[in-house]
Amino acid sequence: MREEIIRKIIHSFGLFVPIFYYFTNRMVTLILLCIFLLLFLLSNYYRIKYLQKIPLVGYFLSRITREHERNGLGGDVYFIAGCLVVVFFVEKNVAIASILMLVIGDMFAAINGQLFGRIKIYKNKTIVGTLSCFFSCFVIGYMILGTPAAFVGATVATISELQDIVNDNFAIPVFTGFAIQYFLGALL
Repeated sequence: MREEIIRKIIHSFGLFVPIFYYFTNRMVTLILLCIFLLLFLLSNYYRIKYLQKIPLVGYFLSRITREHERNGLGGDVYFIAGCLVVVFFVEKNVAIASILMLVIGDMFAAINGQLFGRIKIYKNKTIVGTLSCFFSCFVIGYMILGTPAAFVGATVATISELQDIVNDNFAIPVFTGFAIQYFLGALL
């Protein structure tokens, strides 16, 4: 559980992206995200190739890196790539809401699911974690976009968090952003 909390504290730095985007514009945010994507790709390369072999660094990395990330890309690359896609393709408020749904919804799902979840519904996903994801995403969507879009966003974000086909750090903002954008466009 402690490793998951450390991971989620690190993930909470992802709040910087929607806050930065809120106060700037699409182009500036895209440039910043491209720079971070390049840096994260380089750091992942060095993590895989060299850093895991350094005793103290390797021990720390093994505590916060999930098994499937050990010899592949970490969640940081998928997070930045997902942010890039939604910032580029969807409206500003939709992108901000989608990224917040990832950062906050995924955090609530993981922590509440591990602390209070007893009944598993899919692999290591619990009912408590899934409901925590849905309700936190709904609140975010409601505050930014209103009720109908909040329901659509929370539903898609929760399904994206449950699946394990596409990394959820990419799937949540992208699938949610496109679903909300399509829904809002369909309302016009």
